[in-house]
Amino acid sequence: QSLLILPAISLGMATAILMNSSIDKINGKKHNSLMMISINIGIVCYGLISLLMLMYGRDFVAFITADARQINQAMDYFNYVSITYVGMGTIITYTVILEQTGMGKRSIILNSAYFILVPIIGWILSYILKSYTSYYLVIALANFASLFVIAIYYYGLYTQ
Repeated sequence: QSLLILPAISLGMATAILMNSSIDKINGKKHNSLMMISINIGIVCYGLISLLMLMYGRDFVAFITADARQINQAMDYFNYVSITYVGMGTIITYTVILEQTGMGKRSIILNSAYFILVPIIGWILSYILKSYTSYYLVIALANFASLFVIAIYYYGLYTQ
């Protein structure tokens, strides 16, 4: 999971550095363009990662461990979540940009929603349904919902 998060954080940090270093030189529209380009890169990269993990997830896990039990457990997770990495990676890039460019309140709201609601809802469903895979389903749905957050951001840019 950590290997999949790092590119999004790096992309968000690089974008924020560009935005912050040029704050005096360019206007708000250019800042929005930089953020949009970064998010588009995130969508393409994580779309590719999603497909690769869906197709080659077992090989990836087998490269890390030879333990068949761990491979099977990881594949349970990937079968639910891997295709939604496009949402996860994109929202991480977006929240890192927000954090680093003076919009921390928005980032806190997005992070809080994810890191408070997902574990609570996932735990409750896992407990009620007596299945850990329901937790994975909640993660997948939250990652998918992240794409709606990005769509709202794009809508806001286009209606300005």
